Amino acid sequence: MPKYEVVVGNIGTVLQNSEDEDVARGFYEAYVELSKSNIGRAGNEEVTFFIDDEIECQHDPIFAYEDKITLHNLLNAIISEPGGFAKFVKFAEDFLQYNFRWDSEHDCFRLSDFPYSEKDK
Repeated sequence: MPKYEVVVGNIGTVLQNSEDEDVARGFYEAYVELSKSNIGRAGNEEVTFFIDDEIECQHDPIFAYEDKITLHNLLNAIISEPGGFAKFVKFAEDFLQYNFRWDSEHDCFRLSDFPYSEKDK
């Protein structure tokens, strides 16, 4: 019978050696929601679901890397605060000036550290 485990960033193992897949997936989904909400110790933390010590799936938190920008957080974090629209316009200008590439594996844009040029099209 498979063993299920859920590990959360700075918390550690929150479920270990479970034989109930539904319970394990429930733990995983609950901690993914906490990670996305950026609340508490699980906020903005990586969440990993294991089956028999092998990674089955993994939630990569938004802004885990300095060069990682998602549209979801862009709209929530920038536009919702005072002066947000001006910051959004600045982001759009930067987006056009620098080389952003879509990373489909992580569902985000990746920002290169060099200016956009015609050869990058």
